[in-house]
Amino acid sequence: GGRVRTPDAERCGCRAGVTRARVIAACEHLGIPCEIVAVKPSDLFDADEVFLTSTIRGLAGVAQIDAHAFPAGGPITGKLRTALARETMREAAAT
Repeated sequence: GGRVRTPDAERCGCRAGVTRARVIAACEHLGIPCEIVAVKPSDLFDADEVFLTSTIRGLAGVAQIDAHAFPAGGPITGKLRTALARETMREAAAT
C-alpha cells in the first residue's frame, strides 16, 4: 500500500499519455512512490486501489475487475484526483 505502480508504456502497449504523465508528476509532488514496472493482470487483484487515466475522464477509479471489488474512491486515488483538479484550475486561471 501507499504507492502507485504503472506499467512501462513502451513494453505493455498502452500510451504514455499526458494524463498519465500528470499523475506520475503528482505522485512525485505529493511524495507518493510511483514505480514504472511490469504489471501483470494478476497484480491488479492484489492492489488496494486501481485507477485508469485518460484525457477525457482524467483519473477514474476502477470499482470492479471480474468478481473482485475495489474502493473506487480510495485514499491515493482521491489525493491524485484532487491534485489533478487543482492543477487544472491553476492552468485555467492562468489563461
